[in-house]
Amino acid sequence: MFDGTGTDGVRNTGSLFERLEQAAAPAGQSMGEFTHVVESIKRHLVRLLNAHPGNSSSAPDLGLLDFNDATLGTHDLSIQIRGAIRQCIEKFEPRVKRV
Repeated sequence: MFDGTGTDGVRNTGSLFERLEQAAAPAGQSMGEFTHVVESIKRHLVRLLNAHPGNSSSAPDLGLLDFNDATLGTHDLSIQIRGAIRQCIEKFEPRVKRV
């Protein structure tokens, strides 16, 4: 559904939320329904990325580690955070195809 390719076949660029908002609504689905789905994904991502592993008994690895006390260098930390966010979204938000 949201694979990052626009209706013209060209890959969209921009932030994750910008790509979600720019994606064309699937055939047969009204724009209101599409907007509702995008808003649902946004709300879920906010909750997901603010959760921490261990907070959910049904999914103990849901969420992101706390990176506030990280001891890695700035560049290494940036790479680690980016990877953790990507992995978390890919695992727990299947409606997003291109992270």
